[in-house]
Amino acid sequence: MSKRIKQPVLAAKSREEVESLVNEISLATINLVRLTATKDARLLAINESFATQAKVINDAVAVKTLAVQLWAETNPTEFAKRKSIDFPSGVIGFRTGTPAVKTISKWSLEKALEAMRSKFSAWRIFIRVKVVREIDKDAIIAAFTAEKITAEKLAVVGLRVVQDEVFYVQPKVTETETRQVATAEAA
Repeated sequence: MSKRIKQPVLAAKSREEVESLVNEISLATINLVRLTATKDARLLAINESFATQAKVINDAVAVKTLAVQLWAETNPTEFAKRKSIDFPSGVIGFRTGTPAVKTISKWSLEKALEAMRSKFSAWRIFIRVKVVREIDKDAIIAAFTAEKITAEKLAVVGLRVVQDEVFYVQPKVTETETRQVATAEAA
């Protein structure tokens, strides 16, 4: 587990210092964006170079797996009473999957549900009813914003609508780049 080193927080003393700090934040953000873009481009190139090779290998494995499966299905006596055969380089066999409920030919789940409801009361234990009840927060916010409901009315049911203020720094990446390039060219 890495330990985070806390750096002392120094409050800016003037507007110029704040402007300088915002400029430094913008430059750091630009560098981070560039670094991330470089990383992403390299990863994309690596992924593309390996994707072609992986597809060829996966296709070959799929064809060979199908050939082995066809042999296994046409030679059930090779398995005797087992579900698998152990070879020096691998095992082939049949696995029993997890049980699943599916419909028979010409039936749908809706038709089966209706049959369970209407014809056989003993089948009702297999019918699940889902009821979802939750507060529609979006509707409350919309009504509050449109002044259709007041804070007092919300308080009666134990609710309130809040809007927090959060401090942020939003770097102007393109403007900062332009200023830095112009400053560097002038020097």
